[in-house]
Amino acid sequence: MRRKTQGFTLIEIMVVIAIIAGLVTTVAIMVPKMRETANQTTCMSNLNELSHVFISKSLESNAAAQRYSGVALWLSYRKTGSEIRRGQEKALQCPGDNQFLIPQNEEDQKQWDNVDLDNPSDNLCSYAARDFKAFPISAESVEKEIIGCDRQGTNGRTAHHRGVIICAFNEGDAQKYSREQLGITADADIVVGPEASAKMLQKVVYIKRKAD
Repeated sequence: MRRKTQGFTLIEIMVVIAIIAGLVTTVAIMVPKMRETANQTTCMSNLNELSHVFISKSLESNAAAQRYSGVALWLSYRKTGSEIRRGQEKALQCPGDNQFLIPQNEEDQKQWDNVDLDNPSDNLCSYAARDFKAFPISAESVEKEIIGCDRQGTNGRTAHHRGVIICAFNEGDAQKYSREQLGITADADIVVGPEASAKMLQKVVYIKRKAD
């Protein structure tokens, strides 16, 4: 006599549901973390590249390398087209920057071609740069000096990454700093510019207009 096929018990169904729920939760937690890690890696790579360009310019002429402050420094590399060419604008974009203008057509490209470096738009570059007028770097300086970071926006508080800031230095490297490393409390913003609590970040600005 054939036995009747038995179905799943309620307990077995509940176990399967619990396993699926656990997997979904794990994926929901891991995917944003993986995306953030990838964003930070890309951002660090960009700032490494920009710092190397700065070093190259400094070797040619230290005064020329420090001609522009703030975002104008990085935008000058694109405007001349010698260091950042047309179609390479993503070198100026942190993936965590939602304000960045992604070039789609010829008119978009012209915004970099014709940018006013004394009064630049705030959506053409994700990276702040040193205020060279207030904090010039001596060609004979042996100290490691910050030349830029990933904080964008005229308020100096527009965060691109969760709880960290990525900074570029005049030795051609980029490093990631947490609030703890900067001496900033967990509930405080990481601020860039004169109001920054971290001395290193006081030397960096986003838009440094000619009248400033």
